[in-house]
Amino acid sequence: MSDASPAIDVHAGAGSPTPAPGPAVRLVDLSRFYGEVRAVDGIDVEIGDGEFFSMIGPSGCGKTTTLRMIAGLVEPSAGRIEVSGRDVTRLRAHRRPVNTVFQQYALFPHLSIFENIAFGLRERRVSRAEVNQRVGEMLELVDLVGREKQRPSQLSGGQQQRVALARSLVLRPEVLLLDEPLGALDLKLRKQLQLQLKRIQREVGITFVYVTHDQEEAFFMSDRVAIMRDGRIEQLGSPRDVYQRPATEFVAEFVGASNRLESTVVERHGDDEYEVEADGVGRFRARGVPGLAVGQSSCAIVRPEVISAEPVSEGRAGLSATVTDLAYLGHQISCLMETPGGRPLSMTVHQHHSPVEVGSTYELSWPLRSVWVLARDEAGARAAEKV
Repeated sequence: MSDASPAIDVHAGAGSPTPAPGPAVRLVDLSRFYGEVRAVDGIDVEIGDGEFFSMIGPSGCGKTTTLRMIAGLVEPSAGRIEVSGRDVTRLRAHRRPVNTVFQQYALFPHLSIFENIAFGLRERRVSRAEVNQRVGEMLELVDLVGREKQRPSQLSGGQQQRVALARSLVLRPEVLLLDEPLGALDLKLRKQLQLQLKRIQREVGITFVYVTHDQEEAFFMSDRVAIMRDGRIEQLGSPRDVYQRPATEFVAEFVGASNRLESTVVERHGDDEYEVEADGVGRFRARGVPGLAVGQSSCAIVRPEVISAEPVSEGRAGLSATVTDLAYLGHQISCLMETPGGRPLSMTVHQHHSPVEVGSTYELSWPLRSVWVLARDEAGARAAEKV
């Protein structure tokens, strides 16, 4: 579809519900228990109208169960679910103004692409003229014009996923739920579909609630992300804030590679700035999570991409380390290193920089403004490492 194509108003048309003001989805103390297991444990969150919102976390963290409760496929043990201001907690799935796109496309193999998309409209006894109009809009939106007479078996996996997306959007839900919709696709196709999903969500303007294991995928598409652990939301915020200011060691480790330097808080400067003493680095000043106490065991988070092979200077901290291995990542090289104290360290450099050699020792440093100080949480960090 060309850039000049008009945006499609999925709320337009006779009989479309008018969303109430306020958040598109509100979860209030939402829980789901299976015997003694707390799959979801007291979640409170508001998801804005038109927001692309993602829930990510390791297997068993509760993200899919939460999505299925919003969809009406799993009954909550406690709490409340609101969609556009209406309490839908006890409504059956087909009565809720939401639709779900799953990893498995579940297309009807004997029906054409047009009829697959039109299926829900025909079930609702929408007029033929309106069916033709709305399916045509969807075919244009998902860039499948000219494929409407084909069967699902004649399409690629990515095209079939777009048909499944169109089949849900054509019913004009107030909220679209997506449960690992790109999980079955290869890496290159997933990247292409991420771009298309982001474009489609902006064009239709409705709320997307997305579940995935892939933090890079969620960060690329989302306005906000919820990092889940053991049935609770560990941190909620924009991708930038979650990455640069993780609330816990678990989050720091889960949402990207990180170097964790053991440290101790020796002075406080306000509520979120500290003087810390870090093993092998010495004393320096950096920002961190609010409320750490003097004498508290902490860790300083340093992302691999902010480290460079240059001596310490004003506004920077650092140490020396020896390269133990290199991993080539296209235009970048991930350097696995070891400090004199035997601690692992990683640094990411661009291919065009001076070559880094295995076995060589380098003076490394990083800007203090890029350091983030957290309370120690060894169990959380280990849990994230296993993902």
